[in-house]
Amino acid sequence: MKVWTVLSIGLVVVLVASLGWTTSLSRPGTSGLLPVRGGAGIDSTGGPDRYGYTWRDTIIQGAFIRPDTTTWTRVTGLGDDNFGGPFPIGFEFPYYWYRVTTFGVGSNGYVNFGQPGLNAANFDTIPDPAHVNDLLAIYESDLDFSGSTNAGRCWYKTNAAQDTLIVAFTHVPHWYSNGSRGNNNFEIILSKRDSTITFVYDTVTVPTNYDPEIGIENGSGTLGLERRRTLALTPIPNFWVIRFTPPTSTSYQALDAGPQDVMNPGSHGFFKMTTDTFPLWGTVKNMGNVPISAPYDVWFRVMDSTGSALWDTTTTAPPSVPGQVDTVRFGSWTPPVIGNYTLRIQTLLPDSNLLNDVQTAEFWAVTEPPILKYDRGTSGGYSWSGTYGGFANKFYPPKYPIAVDTTYLYVYPGTNRFISGIYDASGSGGSPGNLLGKMDTVPTPSSAQWFALDQTTKNIVVTFGAFFVAWFQDVATPPAVGTDSTYPHARNSWEFTGVWSPWRESNRDLQIRVKAHKTVIGVEAGRGSFPGRSEVTLNAVWPNPGRTPAAIAFNLSREGRARLAVYDLRGALVRSLVDEKLPAGAHQAVWDGRDGFGRPVPSGVYFYRLEALGASRTQKGLLLR
Repeated sequence: MKVWTVLSIGLVVVLVASLGWTTSLSRPGTSGLLPVRGGAGIDSTGGPDRYGYTWRDTIIQGAFIRPDTTTWTRVTGLGDDNFGGPFPIGFEFPYYWYRVTTFGVGSNGYVNFGQPGLNAANFDTIPDPAHVNDLLAIYESDLDFSGSTNAGRCWYKTNAAQDTLIVAFTHVPHWYSNGSRGNNNFEIILSKRDSTITFVYDTVTVPTNYDPEIGIENGSGTLGLERRRTLALTPIPNFWVIRFTPPTSTSYQALDAGPQDVMNPGSHGFFKMTTDTFPLWGTVKNMGNVPISAPYDVWFRVMDSTGSALWDTTTTAPPSVPGQVDTVRFGSWTPPVIGNYTLRIQTLLPDSNLLNDVQTAEFWAVTEPPILKYDRGTSGGYSWSGTYGGFANKFYPPKYPIAVDTTYLYVYPGTNRFISGIYDASGSGGSPGNLLGKMDTVPTPSSAQWFALDQTTKNIVVTFGAFFVAWFQDVATPPAVGTDSTYPHARNSWEFTGVWSPWRESNRDLQIRVKAHKTVIGVEAGRGSFPGRSEVTLNAVWPNPGRTPAAIAFNLSREGRARLAVYDLRGALVRSLVDEKLPAGAHQAVWDGRDGFGRPVPSGVYFYRLEALGASRTQKGLLLR
């Protein structure tokens, strides 16, 4: 491997010849590799944070490595305020006291490790537990990839030696309400050789709407380094390079455990029938950098809509090493009446970070026919600047199959109409995919009110997974959709800014509701039911019940693309097993009981869904641990 180094102020930039990264770091007009100053604050150092990370910066003209679009991978689907991924790093990258193997890309100029998520304006300081963590904020600002004429792109490449990753943003403009403009080019380089993170800026445009956030932080948002937040005095110079370097050793010790999920990955809101008795569970994680040597208590509480405790229990989590995730179970419970409930998990280990000791999820107990909603009637309006945008609520029915009867939207008056539609969840990352039936166009109301839209003529039947009810504005000054900020929050609201993404306002729920009824497939099956055909068969999983590995056999009557995936009880994607064009005949896939990040999933019921040749098939299996 050929390596070029820059000796100015001790900053080392690694360029890997095997990728064709042969950019010369000499600068015209200089004798040798001397630093070129670009304004106040350049050729500076900073840190350490409490763990020991430091930063150092300089100006190096020509350090930006331009993507080769024939060999690099493009991150598709980016728009205004969304994210893509996760993508493989290609190697284990040491970060703080743990190692990371995947990353997500935010359209607003950042990368984060593990499960991707949305950071949008206004941007928080670094570090901060409130936003998406495990964050590399190279130029976190209100950027925009949307529009057919937008030249903005994001590319990534891991070298052949599998020790260097580059993620490059090119020609990305800033978002403004009167049209995007600007030209920003920057990239992140991860080097396994020395565990460094390098931010490289080619040419950037100074925004006038939001100051960019620049820095790094760990997975809990409690440690990190902020290099810059304001442009008021010193605009970002072209050809700026910042390197973040970990310590060779650290005395920092974090004894830290916290809940990760309640009842489902992401702790999203869900529905149960009042007749359902269901197990209560969650996951806890060792979030520190030292082992937890003894079992510790985990407390679980069920509360009603007034916050009064209905049920309490405590169990123990086992000893664990850093990064270990364990499932904890708290028995079974039946909701006494219809209404809204809050589930709360709290780790009781005396540790170094009390901010991550509690996680909650909400659920609604319903009767037949169910009214599916996340709001409690307290309202405030929300709409987008500009002429187009949207919102949607994602619903997981408590029973299948269900027929959609009526959708309800709380709307504030504007000067124009709004439109609404129902979608399945076949889009990227479980986002809205196919429109089920036709769109409804609704005139603006004269006062804030609920709109009831009859859906019975569309014959929409949902047999599996989730569906969305969406609100759109397609003209300027539309009505505003109602929102509810009452705690707790379902985290099932999405936003549309040209692309779909989970709503940045995770402390609000949209006032969008559904009335449905349980039905029988074959009697009322419509476009939403995804009826199958005999040319596709999916055999029962074996063994069932059983432990991993689980074998799933299926058959195609002719050549075609097949997608086989594992879903949990909520219909959330757990793991994709097959997604490719296959010949006619018998095929088999094997599931090892892990999710898409390689983590073991808890015992429970899982669904195996095959989509091929325009049909779909589903089987159910019980995984034992």
